[in-house]
Amino acid sequence: MKLTQPRRTELTTAQREAMEYARRLLAPHFPGETLRLYVPQQAIDQKLQREARIREQLQAGQKPLEVARREGVSRTYVYALRGRFK
Repeated sequence: MKLTQPRRTELTTAQREAMEYARRLLAPHFPGETLRLYVPQQAIDQKLQREARIREQLQAGQKPLEVARREGVSRTYVYALRGRFK
């Protein structure tokens, strides 16, 4: 099972230029390092909704592995969320 989904939309030219600009601004502060900028694949509201669903399922007594399969995430992710919810 593939846990990550392909990016829903490609970055626009303006977004790519903004990322490159950010790299140029940051590079002098991190000499000799490779800079990787992270752009989430999904909107934060979707992530929060998924976390809320996972929380509800865990509170209902469902097993973390079942929840992970249903939500398309790793078991480790569900365990990490479970730890945050306590």
